Amino acid sequence: MTQASPEFFGRLFWAFGPKNRALRGFGICASRKYTLRVPSNPLRYYPAQFCSAKLCRAQGLSPGRSAPGHTPSPPGGAHPETPTVPPTPRAQNSPPRKNPVLMGMKHCGKTTLGRILASRLRLNFTDLDALIEETASREKGKPVTVREIYKEGGKEAFEAAEKTALLHLAQHFQAGKQLVLALGGGSIENTEAFSALAERAFLIYLEEDEKTLFRRITAKGLPPFLEGPNPRETFHRLYEKRTALYREKAHYTLNLRGLTPEETLEKLLAHDFFTGLLP
Repeated sequence: MTQASPEFFGRLFWAFGPKNRALRGFGICASRKYTLRVPSNPLRYYPAQFCSAKLCRAQGLSPGRSAPGHTPSPPGGAHPETPTVPPTPRAQNSPPRKNPVLMGMKHCGKTTLGRILASRLRLNFTDLDALIEETASREKGKPVTVREIYKEGGKEAFEAAEKTALLHLAQHFQAGKQLVLALGGGSIENTEAFSALAERAFLIYLEEDEKTLFRRITAKGLPPFLEGPNPRETFHRLYEKRTALYREKAHYTLNLRGLTPEETLEKLLAHDFFTGLLP
Protein backbone atom coordinates (compact mmCIF):
# COMPACT_ATOMS: atom_id res chain seq x y z
CA MET A 1 0.00 0.00 0.00
CA THR A 2 1.40 3.37 -0.99
CA GLN A 3 1.93 5.68 1.95
CA ALA A 4 -0.08 8.89 1.72
CA SER A 5 1.93 12.10 1.53
CA PRO A 6 1.75 14.85 4.19
CA GLU A 7 0.03 17.05 1.60
CA PHE A 8 -2.73 14.43 1.32
CA PHE A 9 -3.39 14.47 5.07
CA GLY A 10 -3.38 18.26 5.18
CA ARG A 11 -5.94 18.58 2.38
CA LEU A 12 -8.11 15.77 3.77
CA PHE A 13 -8.38 17.27 7.25
CA TRP A 14 -9.02 20.77 5.92
CA ALA A 15 -11.88 19.37 3.81
CA PHE A 16 -13.67 17.41 6.53
CA GLY A 17 -12.94 19.55 9.58
CA PRO A 18 -11.42 18.74 12.97
CA LYS A 19 -14.70 17.74 14.63
CA ASN A 20 -15.58 14.90 12.25
CA ARG A 21 -15.67 11.72 14.36
CA ALA A 22 -15.00 9.55 11.31
CA LEU A 23 -11.48 10.98 11.14
CA ARG A 24 -10.46 9.64 14.55
CA GLY A 25 -9.30 6.47 12.87
CA PHE A 26 -6.59 8.46 11.16
CA GLY A 27 -5.13 9.53 14.49
CA ILE A 28 -6.15 13.18 14.69
CA CYS A 29 -4.28 15.25 17.28
CA ALA A 30 -6.79 17.31 19.23
CA SER A 31 -4.10 19.64 20.59
CA ARG A 32 -4.07 23.23 19.33
CA LYS A 33 -0.74 24.05 20.94
CA TYR A 34 1.52 23.69 17.97
CA THR A 35 1.65 24.17 14.21
CA LEU A 36 3.01 21.68 11.72
CA ARG A 37 5.19 22.67 8.77
CA VAL A 38 4.33 20.44 5.83
CA PRO A 39 7.59 19.28 4.15
CA SER A 40 6.22 19.46 0.59
CA ASN A 41 5.65 23.19 0.92
CA PRO A 42 7.81 24.97 3.53
CA LEU A 43 5.75 28.17 3.37
CA ARG A 44 2.41 26.50 4.10
CA TYR A 45 1.27 25.87 7.67
CA TYR A 46 -1.54 23.70 8.97
CA PRO A 47 -3.10 24.29 12.40
CA ALA A 48 -2.47 21.40 14.77
CA GLN A 49 -6.07 20.25 14.92
CA PHE A 50 -5.90 19.38 11.20
CA CYS A 51 -2.70 17.28 11.43
CA SER A 52 -2.36 13.55 12.04
CA ALA A 53 -0.44 12.11 14.96
CA LYS A 54 1.59 10.13 12.46
CA LEU A 55 2.76 13.26 10.70
CA CYS A 56 3.54 14.88 14.03
CA ARG A 57 5.76 12.00 15.09
CA ALA A 58 7.49 12.10 11.69
CA GLN A 59 8.61 15.63 12.45
CA GLY A 60 9.56 14.92 16.04
CA LEU A 61 6.63 16.83 17.51
CA SER A 62 4.34 16.01 20.37
CA PRO A 63 1.32 17.83 21.84
CA GLY A 64 2.42 21.02 23.53
CA ARG A 65 5.47 21.53 21.28
CA SER A 66 5.84 23.96 18.41
CA ALA A 67 7.17 23.24 14.95
CA PRO A 68 10.88 24.10 14.80
CA GLY A 69 11.48 27.81 14.36
CA HIS A 70 7.82 28.72 14.80
CA THR A 71 5.83 30.13 17.68
CA PRO A 72 2.55 28.67 18.99
CA SER A 73 -0.75 30.21 18.04
CA PRO A 74 -2.27 32.57 20.62
CA PRO A 75 -5.29 31.18 22.49
CA GLY A 76 -8.44 31.57 20.43
CA GLY A 77 -6.58 33.04 17.46
CA ALA A 78 -5.57 31.64 14.11
CA HIS A 79 -1.91 31.19 13.40
CA PRO A 80 -0.51 33.37 10.61
CA GLU A 81 0.35 31.59 7.39
CA THR A 82 3.80 33.15 7.25
CA PRO A 83 6.13 34.12 10.08
CA THR A 84 6.23 37.80 11.05
CA VAL A 85 9.49 39.45 10.01
CA PRO A 86 10.57 42.22 12.40
CA PRO A 87 11.35 45.54 10.71
CA THR A 88 15.01 46.23 10.08
CA PRO A 89 16.11 49.01 12.45
CA ARG A 90 17.67 52.10 10.91
CA ALA A 91 21.41 52.13 11.30
CA GLN A 92 22.68 54.48 13.99
CA ASN A 93 23.74 57.92 12.73
CA SER A 94 22.23 57.21 9.27
CA PRO A 95 20.10 60.03 7.78
CA PRO A 96 16.31 59.75 8.25
CA ARG A 97 14.37 58.27 5.37
CA LYS A 98 12.77 60.78 3.01
CA ASN A 99 9.04 61.43 3.30
CA PRO A 100 6.63 60.87 0.40
CA VAL A 101 5.36 64.29 -0.71
CA LEU A 102 2.56 64.64 -3.28
CA MET A 103 2.47 67.68 -5.53
CA GLY A 104 0.43 68.78 -8.51
CA MET A 105 -2.26 71.21 -9.59
CA LYS A 106 -5.23 72.01 -7.40
CA HIS A 107 -7.88 69.24 -7.43
CA CYS A 108 -5.60 66.64 -9.03
CA GLY A 109 -6.27 64.20 -6.15
CA LYS A 110 -3.35 64.80 -3.78
CA THR A 111 -5.44 64.67 -0.61
CA THR A 112 -7.41 61.56 -1.63
CA LEU A 113 -4.28 59.63 -2.60
CA GLY A 114 -2.34 60.98 0.38
CA ARG A 115 -4.87 59.63 2.87
CA ILE A 116 -4.98 56.11 1.48
CA LEU A 117 -1.19 56.06 1.03
CA ALA A 118 -0.68 57.12 4.66
CA SER A 119 -3.13 54.45 5.79
CA ARG A 120 -1.26 51.80 3.78
CA LEU A 121 2.11 52.90 5.18
CA ARG A 122 0.70 53.40 8.70
CA LEU A 123 1.94 56.98 8.78
CA ASN A 124 0.26 60.27 9.66
CA PHE A 125 -1.10 62.37 6.80
CA THR A 126 -0.86 66.15 6.53
CA ASP A 127 -2.55 68.39 3.96
CA LEU A 128 -0.68 71.69 3.62
CA ASP A 129 -3.79 73.77 2.88
CA ALA A 130 -5.57 72.24 5.88
CA LEU A 131 -2.57 73.09 8.06
CA ILE A 132 -2.63 76.71 6.82
CA GLU A 133 -6.36 76.96 7.52
CA GLU A 134 -5.95 75.48 11.00
CA THR A 135 -3.19 77.95 11.86
CA ALA A 136 -5.12 80.95 10.53
CA SER A 137 -8.32 79.86 12.29
CA ARG A 138 -6.49 79.57 15.59
CA GLU A 139 -4.98 83.06 15.18
CA LYS A 140 -8.29 84.70 14.22
CA GLY A 141 -10.42 82.71 16.66
CA LYS A 142 -12.84 81.62 13.94
CA PRO A 143 -12.86 79.18 11.00
CA VAL A 144 -10.93 80.49 8.00
CA THR A 145 -10.54 78.91 4.55
CA VAL A 146 -7.67 79.18 2.08
CA ARG A 147 -9.91 81.09 -0.33
CA GLU A 148 -10.74 83.62 2.39
CA ILE A 149 -7.05 84.09 3.24
CA TYR A 150 -6.29 84.71 -0.44
CA LYS A 151 -9.29 86.99 -0.94
CA GLU A 152 -8.72 89.11 2.16
CA GLY A 153 -4.93 89.45 2.10
CA GLY A 154 -4.11 88.76 -1.52
CA LYS A 155 -1.44 86.49 -2.95
CA GLU A 156 1.28 87.91 -0.68
CA ALA A 157 -0.61 87.10 2.53
CA PHE A 158 -1.33 83.56 1.40
CA GLU A 159 2.26 82.88 0.32
CA ALA A 160 3.53 84.19 3.67
CA ALA A 161 1.24 81.76 5.52
CA GLU A 162 2.27 78.97 3.16
CA LYS A 163 5.97 79.69 3.70
CA THR A 164 5.56 79.50 7.47
CA ALA A 165 3.79 76.15 7.19
CA LEU A 166 6.37 74.73 4.75
CA LEU A 167 9.32 75.72 6.95
CA HIS A 168 7.57 74.22 9.97
CA LEU A 169 7.16 70.92 8.11
CA ALA A 170 10.76 71.06 6.86
CA GLN A 171 11.92 71.17 10.50
CA HIS A 172 9.85 68.04 11.21
CA PHE A 173 11.43 66.30 8.21
CA GLN A 174 14.94 67.23 9.34
CA ALA A 175 14.16 65.86 12.81
CA GLY A 176 13.37 62.49 11.23
CA LYS A 177 9.60 62.54 11.71
CA GLN A 178 7.83 60.38 9.13
CA LEU A 179 4.56 61.40 7.45
CA VAL A 180 2.81 61.66 4.08
CA LEU A 181 2.35 65.23 2.89
CA ALA A 182 0.10 66.75 0.20
CA LEU A 183 1.30 70.16 -0.97
CA GLY A 184 -0.80 73.03 -2.27
CA GLY A 185 -0.99 73.63 -6.00
CA GLY A 186 1.34 76.63 -5.88
CA SER A 187 3.72 75.47 -3.14
CA ILE A 188 6.42 74.78 -5.71
CA GLU A 189 6.56 78.51 -6.49
CA ASN A 190 7.33 79.32 -2.83
CA THR A 191 10.97 78.73 -3.74
CA GLU A 192 12.86 79.17 -0.46
CA ALA A 193 10.50 77.15 1.73
CA PHE A 194 9.94 74.50 -0.95
CA SER A 195 13.69 73.94 -1.31
CA ALA A 196 14.08 73.49 2.46
CA LEU A 197 11.30 70.90 2.47
CA ALA A 198 12.53 69.09 -0.64
CA GLU A 199 15.86 68.18 1.01
CA ARG A 200 14.16 65.41 2.98
CA ALA A 201 11.30 64.63 0.58
CA PHE A 202 10.57 62.12 -2.15
CA LEU A 203 8.61 64.35 -4.54
CA ILE A 204 5.76 62.72 -6.45
CA TYR A 205 4.07 64.71 -9.21
CA LEU A 206 0.46 63.72 -9.87
CA GLU A 207 -0.20 64.67 -13.48
CA GLU A 208 -3.81 65.18 -14.57
CA ASP A 209 -5.45 66.39 -17.78
CA GLU A 210 -5.77 70.20 -18.05
CA LYS A 211 -9.46 70.18 -19.04
CA THR A 212 -10.36 67.84 -16.18
CA LEU A 213 -8.59 70.06 -13.67
CA PHE A 214 -10.26 73.25 -14.94
CA ARG A 215 -13.69 71.62 -14.69
CA ARG A 216 -13.04 70.48 -11.11
CA ILE A 217 -11.59 73.81 -9.96
CA THR A 218 -14.46 75.90 -11.34
CA ALA A 219 -17.24 73.52 -10.26
CA LYS A 220 -17.91 75.58 -7.11
CA GLY A 221 -17.17 78.99 -8.61
CA LEU A 222 -14.01 80.73 -9.73
CA PRO A 223 -11.19 80.80 -7.16
CA PRO A 224 -9.49 84.19 -6.60
CA PHE A 225 -6.40 83.30 -8.64
CA LEU A 226 -8.56 82.77 -11.77
CA GLU A 227 -10.70 85.87 -11.51
CA GLY A 228 -10.43 88.06 -14.61
CA PRO A 229 -11.78 88.47 -18.14
CA ASN A 230 -10.57 85.07 -19.42
CA PRO A 231 -10.29 82.41 -16.65
CA ARG A 232 -9.67 79.59 -19.15
CA GLU A 233 -6.67 81.31 -20.67
CA THR A 234 -5.36 82.30 -17.24
CA PHE A 235 -5.56 78.69 -16.10
CA HIS A 236 -3.85 77.45 -19.27
CA ARG A 237 -0.84 79.71 -18.68
CA LEU A 238 -0.71 78.68 -15.02
CA TYR A 239 -0.94 74.99 -15.95
CA GLU A 240 1.91 75.26 -18.45
CA LYS A 241 4.12 77.14 -16.01
CA ARG A 242 3.58 74.82 -13.03
CA THR A 243 3.71 71.61 -15.06
CA ALA A 244 7.23 72.52 -16.18
CA LEU A 245 8.25 73.12 -12.55
CA TYR A 246 6.65 69.90 -11.31
CA ARG A 247 8.40 67.81 -13.94
CA GLU A 248 11.73 69.46 -13.19
CA LYS A 249 11.58 68.91 -9.43
CA ALA A 250 9.76 65.57 -9.21
CA HIS A 251 11.57 62.35 -8.35
CA TYR A 252 8.64 60.45 -9.85
CA THR A 253 5.83 61.56 -12.19
CA LEU A 254 2.58 59.60 -12.02
CA ASN A 255 0.02 60.11 -14.79
CA LEU A 256 -3.48 59.81 -13.33
CA ARG A 257 -5.53 59.71 -16.53
CA GLY A 258 -8.08 56.90 -16.40
CA LEU A 259 -6.90 55.57 -13.04
CA THR A 260 -8.97 55.16 -9.88
CA PRO A 261 -7.37 56.20 -6.55
CA GLU A 262 -6.83 52.51 -5.70
CA GLU A 263 -5.14 51.81 -9.06
CA THR A 264 -3.02 54.92 -8.63
CA LEU A 265 -1.93 53.73 -5.18
CA GLU A 266 -0.84 50.31 -6.44
CA LYS A 267 1.09 51.89 -9.30
CA LEU A 268 2.79 54.28 -6.89
CA LEU A 269 3.73 51.56 -4.39
CA ALA A 270 5.47 49.63 -7.19
CA HIS A 271 8.20 52.31 -7.20
CA ASP A 272 11.54 51.34 -5.66
CA PHE A 273 11.21 54.11 -3.06
CA PHE A 274 8.55 52.13 -1.21
CA THR A 275 10.56 48.90 -1.09
CA GLY A 276 10.87 47.96 2.58
CA LEU A 277 8.60 50.82 3.64
CA LEU A 278 5.36 48.85 3.63
CA PRO A 279 4.49 47.33 7.05
